Amino acid sequence: MLYLLYILLAGFLTSTSGNYLTIAWAKRKQLFESNDHRKTHTEKVSALGGLPIFIAFWVAVLLLGNLSFDLIIPLFSATVLLLGIGLWDDVKNIGVKRRLLIQITVANIAFFSGFHFGFEANNFQIFINYGATIFFVLLLINSINFIDGINGLAGSIGVISFSVMGVLMYLLGAHIFAILSFGYVGALLGFLAYNYGKKAAIFMGDNGSTVLGFLIAIFTMKCTQLSVADMSLSHLPILLGIVSIPVLDLLAVVCLRIFKGKSPFSADRSHIHHILTASGMSHPQACQFVIVWMLAIITIFYINSVTSITIASVLLIGIYSLIRVQYSVIKTPVTSLSVSGKPDGQPTLSAQ
Repeated sequence: MLYLLYILLAGFLTSTSGNYLTIAWAKRKQLFESNDHRKTHTEKVSALGGLPIFIAFWVAVLLLGNLSFDLIIPLFSATVLLLGIGLWDDVKNIGVKRRLLIQITVANIAFFSGFHFGFEANNFQIFINYGATIFFVLLLINSINFIDGINGLAGSIGVISFSVMGVLMYLLGAHIFAILSFGYVGALLGFLAYNYGKKAAIFMGDNGSTVLGFLIAIFTMKCTQLSVADMSLSHLPILLGIVSIPVLDLLAVVCLRIFKGKSPFSADRSHIHHILTASGMSHPQACQFVIVWMLAIITIFYINSVTSITIASVLLIGIYSLIRVQYSVIKTPVTSLSVSGKPDGQPTLSAQ
């Protein structure tokens, strides 16, 4: 278990140094997020935070992880593709089709590399498994991108997700995936040192949120696959709890926009973090609220050993709906939008 802490520490130190250098380099090269009427940050802030996270993660796991090339090649290929298209989008604001093509490509890389739900008994199950995998990867990539709306939120969700999955992987005997999980936890913590709070020195950007969403998706599927094989069914509601808040928020926001006759990818203030800040919470308070909410869900499912996906799903939807409705009726004057590194609600597939 101690080697997992070494991996985490290596990721953290590399990421802390990398983010510091990225901030300094962005200042020299004037590589900052543009300010417009949709953003409140008046200071110059770079949205290249995904780059040092990516480097720190791979440096930590390659130096200390003893990984096989069969795992490294597809995982590195998929994440470098997402990083590249994310950087391109953050700098040039590219169109939807290119981003969607890359997302489908990395989802296929994941499936054919063994990251899927594990239904392989017959051709029909393989077909369902393939479709579910592609959908789930695209869903998580864009869910995390949607919820990356206030400082520290996406990074904190990532830290909790990979900490829990790292422990589950370790308990299931999948030590390589535990190493990868804790390596990414360290990289995210190094980023959060500069991103969390009222004022951020760096933003994650699409180059960070797309990679984060992809890794959460494939590790959730791998952990699901291993848990079913091990008959550890109590893990499944916990995994559902990990992805529930960003996924339910995406579904709620998209449905509301369609109901109002808007594009599902239009920018607005209907996300859960917007609702929380509109109720009077500061950005750090809203982030802390979601963190406690997420931890409470995971703890409840763990203590009560919930094994029914149906019961877990009903509870998760009910809690999300209750919080959304309760805080929607509490309004305080708001004159600003999110302090994130992109327009509120702008997903990876948003129309430009």
